[in-house]
Amino acid sequence: MDSINGYGDGTKEQGLWIKNRMEIRRPNGMAVFIDEGWVTPDSFAIYYKVERWWDDPPIRHGDGTNFSFADGHSEYLKWKGIDTIIHGRSLERGHAGAGWVPQTDEGFADLYWIQKATWGKLGYTPSH
Repeated sequence: MDSINGYGDGTKEQGLWIKNRMEIRRPNGMAVFIDEGWVTPDSFAIYYKVERWWDDPPIRHGDGTNFSFADGHSEYLKWKGIDTIIHGRSLERGHAGAGWVPQTDEGFADLYWIQKATWGKLGYTPSH
């Protein structure tokens, strides 16, 4: 069974992998569901301690995607980085695998946003 942080080798973090709603510290900032379509064969996962994507960016609706949060609200996020959009679109019906690194400051902003929404914080000092 997956947690709300998803599952992927290299994306499980002891003490941060939430499996009980009582462990959620900021429910208004903790993403529970991501409209990822066919981006992955299972739940969405992203690194905590590494400055790169694990699963590819989900490009679903108008160059963004929808998220629901632990407090019950939902948000549409339009990706800021053209590199995020191009990469996500190029993999619309597949999965490239772990390790994609953004190429622009906006692309890194997208990465940081989804890592914070998934983990609650970054596990490293951002380079951009």
